[in-house]
Amino acid sequence: MHNGNVYTLTNKSYPQSPPNYKGRFSNGKVWIEYLAMKYQANLIDKAFGYATSEYTNNEIDPSVVISSLIYSASQLVNNLEPRIILFPTIPLLPNSTQNSTFTNHNKILKNSLDSFSAENPDVEVFLYPFDEVLLKFRKSADLKEKLNITNIFNNCTSYADASNVCENPENYMLWDEVHLTTKVYEYIANDVYNRLICL
Repeated sequence: MHNGNVYTLTNKSYPQSPPNYKGRFSNGKVWIEYLAMKYQANLIDKAFGYATSEYTNNEIDPSVVISSLIYSASQLVNNLEPRIILFPTIPLLPNSTQNSTFTNHNKILKNSLDSFSAENPDVEVFLYPFDEVLLKFRKSADLKEKLNITNIFNNCTSYADASNVCENPENYMLWDEVHLTTKVYEYIANDVYNRLICL
């Protein structure tokens, strides 16, 4: 989840900001930023928006993406010797035509991480079930009431054209067609943090 790298790459022309928050595809900070704040850590974020656009256009096999992720993780282990590596699944979104592709991605990722864990016994491999957590969030009346989220199906704006924005984004789960609102990202970050401290 990027925190403005596309915005920097496009000389602050995209995504339109505001209403997007400082070049993020959201109305505020994204989950990895909230997580870094919990740890009081400096965040080095190399992610870019549209990184899964090949999936959207059905241009790439998920196994190719997973192979690249595993290779990058192996390089990380070899060069930095991390104690924990976190891999999030891709969340399934309401009305998305790509959910079957994302489900396949998540299945391949889980299977690949079994081998990666066996090859790197000194590293705690943490698979964060983003898809399951978001599904639970959508189905939980208590969670939605706690966060005052009243709309889980419609997006507040569009990533292609953010000129029209809903009046009450704080009540939405989806900021645009594929990204969440900052309130939901903060919830995700807290959930990730609570799981990490149990490792």
